[in-house]
Amino acid sequence: MNTISIFKGKYNFLSNFFTLEVPIAYNGISYPTVEHFYQAMKSLGPTDPGALNPVDRIIIAGDSSPFMARNFGRTIRLRPDWENAKISVMRLGLILKFAANPELKTQLLSTWESVLVEGNHWHDNIWGNCMCPKCANTKGQNLLGYLLMEVRELFRLIK
Repeated sequence: MNTISIFKGKYNFLSNFFTLEVPIAYNGISYPTVEHFYQAMKSLGPTDPGALNPVDRIIIAGDSSPFMARNFGRTIRLRPDWENAKISVMRLGLILKFAANPELKTQLLSTWESVLVEGNHWHDNIWGNCMCPKCANTKGQNLLGYLLMEVRELFRLIK
């Protein structure tokens, strides 16, 4: 079985930092990358503990890069259910990304049966698998890779 072990070059489109031709539209806000979408979904309203914060979401959506969105997302007040919601949020972001961008969906489907692994060197062993010497003995959870394969299968079934 083939493994795609890093989301660069030909497989850059699999990365959450890939800028979309058709942004993710959700609740009236457009997000240029899945990273923008994911970070924005963390937000909690400043006054109502149960309300999500549209101001933070708009700010994150307008950030000029996914790195800025990620950095801002690390500073906002998290919604109380974030730990339970984050995988579903990522899944939704990926579904919206590929549903809105038919060319990317075709590229995802063309990975066919490949195992998708978000290989990295920044010590992310939750969403991916870090390949640096420090993490050599740590097997990453590769949650992003598994979600991408799940979304690929979903699109294969509804094709």
